[in-house]
Amino acid sequence: ETGNKQEYPNPLRAIFDDLAPLLFESEPSTRYPQEFSGVKGFDILNDPLSALMVTSSVPDPVIGLTTQRRYRPTVQGEMGLATHMNLLVDASGSMGTDMMVYGHAKDGTPLGGVDVATIAAGLMVAQCEIAKDTFSVFEFERYANTVWEGPSGDHKGFLDYIFADYTDNSRPFAPKGGTNLYAGLKYCYEQLESYEFDQTVTCIIIDATDTSWEGQIGKYDP
Repeated sequence: ETGNKQEYPNPLRAIFDDLAPLLFESEPSTRYPQEFSGVKGFDILNDPLSALMVTSSVPDPVIGLTTQRRYRPTVQGEMGLATHMNLLVDASGSMGTDMMVYGHAKDGTPLGGVDVATIAAGLMVAQCEIAKDTFSVFEFERYANTVWEGPSGDHKGFLDYIFADYTDNSRPFAPKGGTNLYAGLKYCYEQLESYEFDQTVTCIIIDATDTSWEGQIGKYDP
């Protein structure tokens, strides 16, 4: 009662801070900007009006048709391909400490799969920050949902979010339900349909003990 209150750091954040210096100081990832490379025929039923070359609204006197700008990807630099990372994390019941303990934090806290996944997710997003990649984070158990909406460039905001102090049930990736990787992949790729970028990579953190997940991944990403 006479002592001063001591503030203890989140044990997962402490482990992350120890590991973060090991991240690669990589060059920013290659981007694929679109550059003007020529013209092609313009179909008013299928092509965006923004692509129409106004000067050719009357058919071009040389090639004889209404034309539009044509763009193609151009590579800049040699390092990196991904401009966006999707992170899909297993939030099934087996990720809890009551199912498997993977080690202990410095304060003796047992680390379950959810703790290892949280630290790994933090490191992967921190690597995205170094490469100037955007990211989004999803979790799956019986169902899937969004943990951090993307494409996001708020890397530090995500780290503060996952390393905050939570009760077990409210924490990101809280273990619950089954391991429906199919639902997670389906949900993740459905979210991609509204994104606009050239290259993506999807990373999955899972504690699967068999190889059934290989076929599920292959269905969506051969």
